[in-house]
Amino acid sequence: MQTQIRWVDKTCSEFTARMKEAETRISCLEDDVGFQRMTWKTMEKQLEDTQWKLTDLEDRLRRNNLRVLGIPEGVEGSDPHGFIVVLFREAFPDLHQWEWDREIQRVTGSPLIGQWDRLQKEAAG
Repeated sequence: MQTQIRWVDKTCSEFTARMKEAETRISCLEDDVGFQRMTWKTMEKQLEDTQWKLTDLEDRLRRNNLRVLGIPEGVEGSDPHGFIVVLFREAFPDLHQWEWDREIQRVTGSPLIGQWDRLQKEAAG
């Protein structure tokens, strides 16, 4: 009878040790899962911010908007280039026509193939 009691006591001790080990492992895994969730949420936020920045950059690259303070939106009508030329000629009458073409071209990017010759001829003539 004494041996059976020792056996039961030993078995209970083993089960208790296993339960403690399992609880420790589960606790560690729960902590890891909590950390992973926080990391996941942080990464989702960073991804969302990065996607917004990328969309904003793409939108800015696709448009050649020039905002002039004090000029209402849409005043230029269907000829924004002509409107800007007239506006700046009135504001800066001392500059020559070829300088305006060059400065406006600098704002909008490089000329297309064949346009450069036309700009040089207009500046010379």
